[in-house]
Amino acid sequence: MAIDNGVGNKGVLRRFINRLKSGTALGDHQPVPLIPQKIVAFMRAASLGSDPHEDNDPKDPDNQYKWAWNRAKRLWSGDAPDNTPQDLTPASKFNSVRKACTAYWTGEQWRNAWASTGMVVGMSALAAQNTVWLAQAGAEFINSFAQFAPGQNGDVKHIAESAMHLLGYGGIYVFSKDRLNKTRLDMHKSMMSWMSSEFNRAFFSERDNVQRFTHNRSEKTEADQPDKMPQRPHHSLSDSIMQASGTVVNLGADVVSTTLTTLSIGAALYSSSVPVSFFQEYGSYLNQAFPNGVIDFTLGDKGTFALSLGVGLGLLGVATPLAKKMGRNIKDAFEASQKSWANFTGSLSNLFNRGSAISAERGHEDELLILNRMQNEAITDWRKSGDTWRKYMLFSNMQDILSGKFVSIIPGGAGLISGQLTFKGFLETQGLMVGSMIAVNNFVLNSFPMYETLKVSAGRVAEVSQMLDRIHDKKAFYELSGRHDFEFSKIDADDRETLLSVRDLKLMHRYEREEAFLEAESFDLKKGSWTLIRGESGSGKSCLLRALNDLWPYGEGEIKMAEGTRAFYARQETDFDFNYTLRDLVVYGSGSDPLNARDVSELPQFSAENQDRKLVEALQHAGLGKFVDFIDEKDCRGKIWKDSLSGGQKQRLVLARILYQNPDFLLLDESNSALDTQSRIEFLETIQAYCPETTVVAVVHENGIPVNSYGEHAFDQVLKVDGGQVTLLTADEYVIEESLKQRDKCTDGEEETVGGEQQAPSSTLYRPVSAGIGISG
Repeated sequence: MAIDNGVGNKGVLRRFINRLKSGTALGDHQPVPLIPQKIVAFMRAASLGSDPHEDNDPKDPDNQYKWAWNRAKRLWSGDAPDNTPQDLTPASKFNSVRKACTAYWTGEQWRNAWASTGMVVGMSALAAQNTVWLAQAGAEFINSFAQFAPGQNGDVKHIAESAMHLLGYGGIYVFSKDRLNKTRLDMHKSMMSWMSSEFNRAFFSERDNVQRFTHNRSEKTEADQPDKMPQRPHHSLSDSIMQASGTVVNLGADVVSTTLTTLSIGAALYSSSVPVSFFQEYGSYLNQAFPNGVIDFTLGDKGTFALSLGVGLGLLGVATPLAKKMGRNIKDAFEASQKSWANFTGSLSNLFNRGSAISAERGHEDELLILNRMQNEAITDWRKSGDTWRKYMLFSNMQDILSGKFVSIIPGGAGLISGQLTFKGFLETQGLMVGSMIAVNNFVLNSFPMYETLKVSAGRVAEVSQMLDRIHDKKAFYELSGRHDFEFSKIDADDRETLLSVRDLKLMHRYEREEAFLEAESFDLKKGSWTLIRGESGSGKSCLLRALNDLWPYGEGEIKMAEGTRAFYARQETDFDFNYTLRDLVVYGSGSDPLNARDVSELPQFSAENQDRKLVEALQHAGLGKFVDFIDEKDCRGKIWKDSLSGGQKQRLVLARILYQNPDFLLLDESNSALDTQSRIEFLETIQAYCPETTVVAVVHENGIPVNSYGEHAFDQVLKVDGGQVTLLTADEYVIEESLKQRDKCTDGEEETVGGEQQAPSSTLYRPVSAGIGISG
């Protein structure tokens, strides 16, 4: 409803509500802000945003209440992207700082989270109350010795009793603190483990997620490119999760512990408070100066409590701004140190993967200079970060001395000097004040660095989560920088002969939305067929191969595949990790394969013994039989598998994978290029012998069509890539066509070698009699 000068048209109550919403007091035509404008101006100036007006309500920009509400919502939501659908990936629940910090309590782990929180509250309450008991028992114990002063009647039994009480409360203190710390540690572990597993699920929810995640991640990429991904986006994700989860748990537990401790000690100080003569005298003076009869300025027997509250708040007011400033300095230094150490350790890790290149190019001296420079930068930033912590600890130690030895004595000392407090009461008050000061000061001093560190680590977690959300929709992500209109579907069930059908395929480069560099109007591949992709270097052969496997990002077209087809894409090099055993390297990629999945090993045909036999046979047929004794080892004679295997053996490992997994559709991208001519033929013949029903599409290193040991074509058809067009030919058609081309190139009557066919080797390899022989299992 519109409001004109605070006047509505739906009754007195409605006008009153509207005026409250608009931030005005009662009045017909003179709106009076309920909050003074100076306070509003201060709130705007103190806004965390760079623009103090960024939280204004679009329809009512002058309404300070709506501005405050919008600002509170913005700060609470953190950096969550606007209008982003929820739960795109398992990690979507962490896509803002606030959500990264609270998802453990609001997600599927809420039962564990709140149960642990209840234990933290219970242990904190016990520890808080025990602080009071410990202060009282300590005062009683010290006072029992004072009874032996001249003129006093001391009792050794009293000392023993008070000592036993003190030991008992001390035991409770140790027990409650230990249980509290263990609960914190368990919460931290549970939260960290859950967050890490959710990110792992998000990373590997689709086979090309990591490829999309690392798409266009160069630091030199223009900042305004819509699909830019940061360099090393995964950097220190595990560290950030560990820091964020630990900080959330510890900061929350500190809030609970400090609050309960302050309340328990405050209640004890209030109940044992005595008058302070200064407050009584000054209060009487104020009562005479302001005889309104409404306010009594004398505090009565609450003098020491008021003094405790005053000195505590005063010390807190002085310490808080300094702690806040130092906390920000720690955050900035921590960020700089984290980045420089990431660059240094990343380069150091990569260094040991470049040993051959460094040796061949004699780059060891240059590497030393570069590495020393990066190391010096990292150490300098680390030193600055450590120095900020040193200054902070200096400030903390000064606070401990000031609060524990001086400020805590003031309330009890005032009561003692006033003659209203016994020595035992003084000790109790001083002990309670020490406990309160320690609890509050420790919280204030630790909370700001923890909060600033939390913003960095949780912000990093949120950033990676947002990136995973960003790449979730494959089509939308790639269309930020090009055209992605591929349609993948299944071939009709009635067509039992065709494995792959391609229609109107066009492959494009990044930022090209109309012009294609490769086109295929139509072709079908029958089951069991062997197809070779031939073309000039750089013509797009590997791009076509990737497109058939749904790995090329830009273009359009329709690709149909038989239902249930198990595809295997064999690259030139095997992917290695130093944690992989030889078994892991062979079965790699079969985890989601229903015929090879390790979760069906309880079936007889998939028993562990049968799988081991199948694995050994695959290695033997691939020419790696000498390594079967190391099948469950991460290294071979002290060297990791990446260094133990030669280039040719690594490609034989690819062959072992193919034999073990026996795919329906095999794509070979120069997968035998590191082998000699004889071994390349053996590579292809082994696949033909032991995977007779597999449909193969290959890009090979040879010129022309490879032949087998009998001189016959290893491939029965060819996808010819010429001038940006893809044409399907039979092997004989391709040979004739290439022969005619080479004849036309002949000069001076000199005939060239028939380029479409490769000569067979002089020696003949063993060829299985039956094409149906396969690996057992």
